[in-house]
Amino acid sequence: MTQEIEIEVKNLLEKTEYEQLRESFFSNQETPVKQTNYYFDTETFQLKEKSSALRVRQKNGDYVLTLKQPNEVGLLETHDKISKDQFEELLTNGAMPLGSVHKQIEQLIDGFKGKISPLGSLTTERLEKKQPEGLIVLDKSDYLDTTDYEVEFEADEEEKAQKFITTLLEEYNIPKRKTPNKIERFYLRKQALQ
Repeated sequence: MTQEIEIEVKNLLEKTEYEQLRESFFSNQETPVKQTNYYFDTETFQLKEKSSALRVRQKNGDYVLTLKQPNEVGLLETHDKISKDQFEELLTNGAMPLGSVHKQIEQLIDGFKGKISPLGSLTTERLEKKQPEGLIVLDKSDYLDTTDYEVEFEADEEEKAQKFITTLLEEYNIPKRKTPNKIERFYLRKQALQ
């Protein structure tokens, strides 16, 4: 198990803005890393009600189960590496593997029985580059019938991340946009399609 506090500031981009930032920060030779997030919740959306999110990220043949919860600063993330078989059991039968994430959900939801439902998936092509202040990330995400683009900056302090993004947006004349996180955008799109 690992737990960490995630501090990041994000901004949605238009495709042309994404391409402009990609050209400025990343060479054409750099290939994005492809990762797929599979989202889950209880049948009655108890995690969403607690402003929390559960996902499995598949990347380079590895599967990591992550619970994201609100925290005083940023988000508290609890991770468990799981096997492909555990992932497939989770996807087909909703059976939560025992571990740190399971324990964390038990603390969050009274009477949690270890059963969850798949909601869908989101595939991201990600580019990352270290900067003196932190990590700049460019994402192109495909989910349901949608493609969106975002820039995010991860730092050890929220103020640093905010300052970097604000300066970047001003420098490239990109408007600041309200940017829900990926699972929120996924939920919103799923609701719009129903």
